Amino acid sequence: MPSPEQLTASSLLSPETVTEIVRTSHVVYTSHADFLKDCRKWREDCKKQSRDPIGEGIRLQASFEIPLKKCPSPLELSSGFRQPLPLLGLGADQSAGTFIGNLTLGKCLRVNERGKPDMWIADLVKANNEAGKGSASAQRVVLKIAQQSSQDIPDFEPDLNPSKVKVLRAINLVAREFFIYERLHHLQGWLLPYSFGLHKITMSNDEDAYIFITEYIEGRNLRTWKEDNAHPEHPAPVPPILTNYFEKGITMIPLFMDLLAVLHANGIVHKGLDTSPEHVILVEDSKTAAVTGVVFVEFKIAVTKDSISRGSTMSKLMDFETMSVLSHVTDCCPTHRRMFGKWMQAEKMVAPQHLFSGVDLSD
Repeated sequence: MPSPEQLTASSLLSPETVTEIVRTSHVVYTSHADFLKDCRKWREDCKKQSRDPIGEGIRLQASFEIPLKKCPSPLELSSGFRQPLPLLGLGADQSAGTFIGNLTLGKCLRVNERGKPDMWIADLVKANNEAGKGSASAQRVVLKIAQQSSQDIPDFEPDLNPSKVKVLRAINLVAREFFIYERLHHLQGWLLPYSFGLHKITMSNDEDAYIFITEYIEGRNLRTWKEDNAHPEHPAPVPPILTNYFEKGITMIPLFMDLLAVLHANGIVHKGLDTSPEHVILVEDSKTAAVTGVVFVEFKIAVTKDSISRGSTMSKLMDFETMSVLSHVTDCCPTHRRMFGKWMQAEKMVAPQHLFSGVDLSD
């Protein structure tokens, strides 16, 4: 049974510090003995972790230094930006700086390849605030934990040159996403969640780990939206329920194209949207359920323009990503593919290559 409180220390890391940690994390082993020494430590940390695991209801009893985000202007708020941490009373008059908060784990959102939980919904409260889980003064956030003992330990092969051993360090599990958020800081609160920093912590097994904290976005994702609205193929004439899906879709397609264009113009390709439409969170009107905005989440495998050597490759990645997101809407059934294709053709919209390949769009 996990104890109700864990952690002993935490520190907010600057981008410069994260860069240095990543740089020095690439260890080249000069002997098998050095590698085996690290393996023994990881196994011991793993044993300690299994005796005192993290789980729902655990309160991370360290004080987290949360960087405050500038509240959007009235014009930005009217354009779709969100107010950061409103439930903690940080309104439009919030000043720059930080505040100290504690975290309580809620629902687990993801487990890694070893079956270890590494992403949670958590409640953030001000330090010394006795508000419990679900309190009105608790702000929901997403928390990603990266610790070495939760990763696979490479197999020892006596014939392998120790310098060729590849070890994925914990910091690398969250550093890429952290840097993506830093690069897109001006789009946080609109096109992606707010980032509340990357933190180094000491776990209950005395192991150093890293926590990346972001805003929790409430709403349906694109996969759920399609499951709620899509219908199987029907013969002509098209029933009204299919027409309704089409009408909803044609309001979403231009929105997706415009917002993906913004993301791509900033030199970022998400790379996870083709197989994971749940990474597209829909902002829906509370009265009409019309989709008025989109928030992209989970930039764990995103790539930047700087990391791609050829511009043509980046262009192809962008084109494929746009096609993938639109196909989550248009590929409901053959009837809908043709309806969407003819509509985009009539609107003179440039569809990504292959989006409607094999579909007869003639009258």
